[in-house]
Amino acid sequence: MRRTFVFILFLLFFSKTYCQDLPIYKQYVMNEFLINPAFAGYYDYSPIMISNRMQWVGIENAPETQIFSAQGPIGNSGIGAIVFRDQNGIFSQSGAQLAYSYRINFGKTQKIRKKSGKVSRKSSMLAFGCAFSGFQVNIDQSDFFVNDLRDPAISGVIETANLPEASCGLFFQNKNLKIGLSGLQLLESRMNLYQREEENNRMQRRILLHAAVTSTINEDFEFEPSFLYNTTTQWQSRLDFNCKLIYHNDYWFAASYSRELNSPYGQNISMKLLTGLKLYRKFYMAYSFEYALSEIQIGTLGSHDLAIFYNMGMDVERKRKIRRR
Repeated sequence: MRRTFVFILFLLFFSKTYCQDLPIYKQYVMNEFLINPAFAGYYDYSPIMISNRMQWVGIENAPETQIFSAQGPIGNSGIGAIVFRDQNGIFSQSGAQLAYSYRINFGKTQKIRKKSGKVSRKSSMLAFGCAFSGFQVNIDQSDFFVNDLRDPAISGVIETANLPEASCGLFFQNKNLKIGLSGLQLLESRMNLYQREEENNRMQRRILLHAAVTSTINEDFEFEPSFLYNTTTQWQSRLDFNCKLIYHNDYWFAASYSRELNSPYGQNISMKLLTGLKLYRKFYMAYSFEYALSEIQIGTLGSHDLAIFYNMGMDVERKRKIRRR
């Protein structure tokens, strides 16, 4: 069973559909910096995140991803970094990304006082960002199950490819509206594996459009609907709809619906529930549970994401003093 599963993964990742993609983009609801380098330095503080994603729990050798990210402002600029590792059966990849952004602010910074403290929001802002990354791809062929052991494409060893990549993005905010556009994996780096060059083994160039509108319900709650449109140069697209309810900026709950629009493997549909809460002072936690509405869900316990945030530089003392008044 295990050999059959990893061989299916091999076919999915390296068929002539150009389906290769990095795993970090799936956690954008928790951290928008993962899908747009222009988001680096957006906050007045520096969020640091570590996360672990376990996909299709209950299936042996199912994908698992670890991510570390950090970002922060420097004047009108922002910098950020991402380090990740992903294990998916016989296929694994790890890498790092460095990002830079520059912001142009229009008008004065708007200050909004609430029960939870003083919240700062830029009335209008446009940011440009770029990122450069390098990562390593590994395929462990020692556990392949094949009918013909003389196949020259199967070496029976661990093959490695080192790939450079680049991305860029735009991010605009006008009061409660946020719109972002980013291009990821722009170089479409080729993975020279199987001891030969294969034109189809390339990273997928992706274009992402995301937007959100934050509405104030009352002094305690905010409501934020959003969407993400993710497409490739081969027009393999996915559309996500998200709804988030925020309480005092310290607690939130969200629901997400995701659908593949024209995948060659059929429509992959899933539902996701997410929640976040303040643990202590500058420490926050976020958790998500994803349930696939397709045949892959049979025999699994869903997919799980757990992230811990430390918001370095957040003015929690000021918030505490305002609460005591």
